[in-house]
Amino acid sequence: MSDQMRDDFEDFASDQYEWPQAIQKNADGEYKLMATAEAWRYWQASRAALVVELPKLSKVEGCHGVEDVWFPEDIIAAIQSVGVSVK
Repeated sequence: MSDQMRDDFEDFASDQYEWPQAIQKNADGEYKLMATAEAWRYWQASRAALVVELPKLSKVEGCHGVEDVWFPEDIIAAIQSVGVSVK
């Protein structure tokens, strides 16, 4: 689990629950509110289930002969195909 993922969750939870206690934690790092703790477990599971299959490499002629490359538009399409936004 990344710190960014927890930060994203806490931003979301703060907006949803609209009270500061929603993201308060016990000494062990678990959320005090059962609703927040449960939402956090679901949040983690949803992220763990998100898998992006990268497109196959394309063969292109480069200055060092034939090279395997990914084209950015193919990678973006693969990411977007699982419902993730790309900036």
